[in-house]
Amino acid sequence: KVFFAMKFSKPFKNYGRKRYEKVEYNGFYRKFNENENFPEFAGRQIRAYFDFDTNENEQILVKFALSNTSTNGALKNLEAEIPHWDFDKIKRESEAKWEKELSKIEVETLTENDKRTFYTSLYHTMMSPILYQDVDGKYLDIDQNIHNAKDYTNYTIFSLWDTYRALHPLYNIIQPKRNNDFIKSMLSHARHSVHKALPIWSHYANENWCMIGYHSVSVLADAVAKNSTDADLKTMLNASITSSNLKYYDGIGDYLKYGY
Repeated sequence: KVFFAMKFSKPFKNYGRKRYEKVEYNGFYRKFNENENFPEFAGRQIRAYFDFDTNENEQILVKFALSNTSTNGALKNLEAEIPHWDFDKIKRESEAKWEKELSKIEVETLTENDKRTFYTSLYHTMMSPILYQDVDGKYLDIDQNIHNAKDYTNYTIFSLWDTYRALHPLYNIIQPKRNNDFIKSMLSHARHSVHKALPIWSHYANENWCMIGYHSVSVLADAVAKNSTDADLKTMLNASITSSNLKYYDGIGDYLKYGY
């Protein structure tokens, strides 16, 4: 589920939508003109438009926010994250945040191109997991219910088959607080899962069940070994044991039979 909120820097005079999907039957909606100033949009292939009275070279600014809980959540996120219309300020703040994160590692290279490649790759390591909660801590979890992250920040997109070997160990060095939040997000997934298992490849309150193994356990164990998590040890252990004994994991039969 994705909800959004949008605000314009000046009022629009008309709005509407164009539906590109061919619909054979549209129920009683057939009696409405949905293309012009109708307050509901629905469909799988639709495009919205907004008409403004503008002067020559006038620019219209748009603010946009997402939520995985509600339209009210999206509005709260919008007001909290961008309460003003200063685009240049947002640009400066974003640049400063990235400069801070990328400066956690300093390298000397033989060529400028090598340095550019290194920092581009470091930037790529921070593309996911992504923040997955509203400003008030509410988020949608694997049980499709709304919960509240009280002592951590909730994240999603755990491509653990790809990331447990190197990415999360790197996080433990340069992003220990964030990796601690990742672990607590995984534990929330396990707590609300009908399987009571840690994520395999979780994606926006869904489990993709992609690849074999249970690599969340390695992420938890590495954080414990490096003393970079304050998550409850017993909770982590129980979730790890449950995850390692689910008989319907791909390839789990040989693991349980032979111990490797």
